[in-house]
Amino acid sequence: MKFLVLNGPNLNLLGVREPGVYGSQTYEDLLAFLMNSAKNLSVDVECRQTNHEGVLVDWIQEARQSYDGIIINPAAYTHTSIAILDALLAVKLPAVEVHLSDTQKREAFRKQSYAGLACQKTFQGFGFEGYRLAMEWLKHHLEQKNQTGNAIEIRPYKDIDWEHLQRIHDAARQQELARCGYLEGYTNLLATFEEENLFEGQVAVLLLHEVPRGFVAFTNHEITWFYVEPGYQRRGFGKKLLYYTLQHTKRPLSVWVLHGNLPAISFYESMGFAFMEEKKGPLHRSQSQPIYAIGLRYGLMG
Repeated sequence: MKFLVLNGPNLNLLGVREPGVYGSQTYEDLLAFLMNSAKNLSVDVECRQTNHEGVLVDWIQEARQSYDGIIINPAAYTHTSIAILDALLAVKLPAVEVHLSDTQKREAFRKQSYAGLACQKTFQGFGFEGYRLAMEWLKHHLEQKNQTGNAIEIRPYKDIDWEHLQRIHDAARQQELARCGYLEGYTNLLATFEEENLFEGQVAVLLLHEVPRGFVAFTNHEITWFYVEPGYQRRGFGKKLLYYTLQHTKRPLSVWVLHGNLPAISFYESMGFAFMEEKKGPLHRSQSQPIYAIGLRYGLMG
């Protein structure tokens, strides 16, 4: 396996630029770390760095001819470059995003990532180790893909999916409500789907080996339902469903998340959603129990 490692602007100044944020090790130290990590993982890597957006785009386009995957730290272009996003999508190579610092704990403008929308995985806040984790993940991902083939599919809902949607919703909803302290308000999908307008807009289903493992429902400007079966979470399925949704909706796009559902809030923020408002209301239209929900809005261009 051969991976292309791309680093964006100012990473050549590692050790000089804001050592309190990025550390005291130099870019040369990073290159040595990358080569040693690749050797230990039995993969080949080529490392490149540029301060220019167009050069990154050219390198991404070239990668489809000679590489099995891309590891990219777009640096400041993370938050601005639609061109890099489009290039990553165009080459259709598996890609992993890396950041030395945790962008979710820094300035608000650093929380939005265009490149991340096209990457299967993101590692941030691990310093140099994030690159090794990216190599390891990408190697494992490709090995699994070679074994299973094209095992993941997202398509519009079909009637044959109904029992699977019930299973996914009921398990994931109980998990969500238990996490937030609202489990006594749980109602299964069969009892709520009509009242809560599940089929008001579009419904898309993610299948693994032809078995539904997650689904999303949305209108033009709102995500209304979003669940991944608990045993299949943290595999990138939610990210795939969300990207599908972004391709089939308009801007701005909003979603409401229960106040205590921190993993979901963090997930949406990492994908470019920002706080909109907080409100109090019933868990279901037929129930009076008050709950708090966080409204998040996606404002990046479609």
